[in-house]
Amino acid sequence: MKLNNAVMHFVHYPAKLLEVDFAGDVLHYVDASTGELIACSVYVAVLPFSGYGYVEALPDAKLPQVVKALNNTLANGDHFD
Repeated sequence: MKLNNAVMHFVHYPAKLLEVDFAGDVLHYVDASTGELIACSVYVAVLPFSGYGYVEALPDAKLPQVVKALNNTLANGDHFD
């Protein structure tokens, strides 16, 4: 029996769970004023029942930045109220 294509169904309930993670590799952008290549971590938060999401580029993934992003997540949009 091959298990390579395993699938699992998750049941989600409204207002029960906020999933938070960092997406993939570090991204980069060019600072227009200096021409410097700037690295940034991509923070993602999703309400799995509704599928609503919030994304923010952070200068790093250290605790102060993550706490700020979490606060921004909860402060943005009617779906996070």
